[in-house]
Amino acid sequence: MPQTQSAKKALRHDQQRRRINNLWRQRMRASVKTVRDAITAKDSAAAQKSYPAAQKNIDRAARHYIIHRNTAARKKSRLQQAITKISAP
Repeated sequence: MPQTQSAKKALRHDQQRRRINNLWRQRMRASVKTVRDAITAKDSAAAQKSYPAAQKNIDRAARHYIIHRNTAARKKSRLQQAITKISAP
């Protein structure tokens, strides 16, 4: 346990940041899962409809340094490729 006042405050701040980061991470994962479920069901309309929200949440997570920006780019690219693959005739 922290002993000094500044260490106690730092602990409180870290706990608050962890809560916020987990919130953004959960939102990102949920939106990506929605797209992935639509892709698995071969429902290109639903996948294309839910992709912008997933893209926004991925970008927001990257902007808040929850995930690396290259990881965000990779996730978006792979989702888009999968949507294109099921949309092709």
